[in-house]
Amino acid sequence: MQIYHERKIPIIVNVNDPLENDLFAKEIILKSIPIVQSWTFPSSKLAKEFSEKYLIDFNKCFVIPHAMKEQKTLYQNSFKKEKLNFLYTGTFYKGAFTETLIKQLNDFSSTELYKEVQFTFVLSQYNSDSLELLKRTLPDVRILTNRSREEVLKMIMDADCMLVVDAKEHVNLLKGKLAEAISFGVPVFSVSYKGSVMDEVVTKYGGFSSYQDSENQILVDLQHAVVNLKNANWNAVFLKKRINIMDYFSEKNILDLTEQVLKLTTSSL
Repeated sequence: MQIYHERKIPIIVNVNDPLENDLFAKEIILKSIPIVQSWTFPSSKLAKEFSEKYLIDFNKCFVIPHAMKEQKTLYQNSFKKEKLNFLYTGTFYKGAFTETLIKQLNDFSSTELYKEVQFTFVLSQYNSDSLELLKRTLPDVRILTNRSREEVLKMIMDADCMLVVDAKEHVNLLKGKLAEAISFGVPVFSVSYKGSVMDEVVTKYGGFSSYQDSENQILVDLQHAVVNLKNANWNAVFLKKRINIMDYFSEKNILDLTEQVLKLTTSSL
């Protein structure tokens, strides 16, 4: 703050989280409000929530989605494969894997279509209870740990569908794992809540969006996803529909949006 008062420099703060339980971060935010010219967020819903919560001028809030490296090799189709690889990567969030989701995943494992799917979980943060829960829920589940980022990216590139799961308190967030899947053009099966950021992005992307609070919908949607992923016509439509969202997450668009924010921020000093 002292440096800012001595020399007016543009200050931009990026916020990826509502900071519900981070008291230290909240304190920093409150102290910095008077000198910050611009705030950036990965979604407009988080920007609105944040501006209302901290009484920040919404005109100073801008949306810049997560930046993802442009990939040379993109998903093409899965309809010729005998088994589809459904891939989950990252932290095992207990709050996201609700009893409803676990039950419907287990119910799906009893269907004929389950024989056409291989679930793979590449976990970065987990505990022994999480591993046991997954093994009980999905027979023959493949669980991998301690993998490098390069290895994980290779697995995403080879996946037939990414499984991305949202907790209720994260409905206004844009998950980095979702953006990562989109950068490879891979179909996404999301489990979230109607109207969430993930729901809106996945629907526009052409993926499969299912809801935690709709009875049996996850089970029905999983079966629907398997059938469609093995359908040549569905794949053809998806390959075209995904383009707009992929362009939105492209490095070029992120750079353009960042330059716009920088210009506006500098001119406000």
